[in-house]
Amino acid sequence: MITIKCELYNKDLYKVIDDAFVTFAGMNKISEGYYESDDKDVFNTSFLAVDDLLKIKGFIESVKSLTRNVDGEEEDIFEYYNYLKSKNKI
Repeated sequence: MITIKCELYNKDLYKVIDDAFVTFAGMNKISEGYYESDDKDVFNTSFLAVDDLLKIKGFIESVKSLTRNVDGEEEDIFEYYNYLKSKNKI
């Protein structure tokens, strides 16, 4: 099971999140900012969706929290963002 939980300061960006995780990654929207899937193919597409979101100028500043949970192992997207920043990839 893969779940994404996202809480945003800017409510207008939930449309962007929906596009990333429902349309692009193929996940099911459970509620605003909460997505899940049992499909193993979503492992890669959900990661790529996160990666694409982080490239949107000003997006990370609009995020209160963003986590990806894969089979019980939670990943804080801010840690991933900080890693990319340290490697000059963002």
